[in-house]
Amino acid sequence: MSKTKLLKSAPYRFPTAILLALSTLLPTQPASAIVEAEFSSVFDQQALPLVLSTPAQTFAGVGGVKIAYRVIPSAPESKPRGGVVFVHGYSESMLKHAEIIYDLSQAGYKVFALDLRGMGESQRLLGNPQIGHVERFSDYVDDLEYFVRHLVQPQHQAPLYLAAHSLGGMVSVAMLARGNTNIKAAALSAPMFGIKTRGFPPWLVRAVVQFNIWRGAGSSYVPGSGDYDPHKDNVRRNVVTHSLVRASRTLALYQSMPKLVVAGQSNEWIAESFQAADSSSELASKVNVPIKIYQASEDAIVSPEAQLAFCSKAPHCQLSVINQARHEVLQEVDAVRSPVLQDIISFFN
Repeated sequence: MSKTKLLKSAPYRFPTAILLALSTLLPTQPASAIVEAEFSSVFDQQALPLVLSTPAQTFAGVGGVKIAYRVIPSAPESKPRGGVVFVHGYSESMLKHAEIIYDLSQAGYKVFALDLRGMGESQRLLGNPQIGHVERFSDYVDDLEYFVRHLVQPQHQAPLYLAAHSLGGMVSVAMLARGNTNIKAAALSAPMFGIKTRGFPPWLVRAVVQFNIWRGAGSSYVPGSGDYDPHKDNVRRNVVTHSLVRASRTLALYQSMPKLVVAGQSNEWIAESFQAADSSSELASKVNVPIKIYQASEDAIVSPEAQLAFCSKAPHCQLSVINQARHEVLQEVDAVRSPVLQDIISFFN
């Protein structure tokens, strides 16, 4: 894995430094990534069925919103390594990430995955289920904290880790900053600590969004957004991964399960997410668990500068720049994705 830029915001304090150094010398459970040549068949016959074989359950999140979750067991033939809480990115679901859940299960981890409010199999918040919306960003954080403290920790006494992507990374660090869970370490794929605005000046986007909220259109699509029809999409136009095989399977998932589709964001979602991202560097100093950030070198969605700023202020943070990676680091081509998976397992171990 390319590590052209590695940040350690501060040395690990004794005895953590010695323990982490020694852990790299110990044998670990190998993580065997699915290769692209076999991806479609393994995803359809093993990874997705593994997730779907565990019935979805729900709990009441903030305001009584039903939050879907699943507990996926570690593979019977694997050596148990602990548990991993998995948090997906914007417009996604645990089903889209069945591959990484399968990988973690095969490596010996029990996986606790939830769908963020308004996404995946969780309850939608608006009449139009495709609008990505949230009233307060803290609702995401409160939901995740409740999930970890009341549904995960009571039934899982082994070491507990966290893996998250994009939006899920921002939600996760906001939760970790509160210090109320027993998460031991967190691996973050392209965390959303800053949002790119597709060529528009950020101040202009903020001003338009705030104006729309002022005129009562907070729950409406932000200008330029609209509903999404997966049957009219072309994977070659995607800007989030170089892997056409994986992008094609994601598109097929949305075509076969249209209820999973979330399209553009509401004005309130943009406003709340900007505010949360702005606070990320302030939260960094409060996150006292080891953090590993996997930064995509070709990310068109989130800001690498914001990730660097976060890691420079977090007490225990490492950042690896993943060359030739777009935003979906966990769904990239084999040459990019497989080393990242191996590194996540090594980091947890």
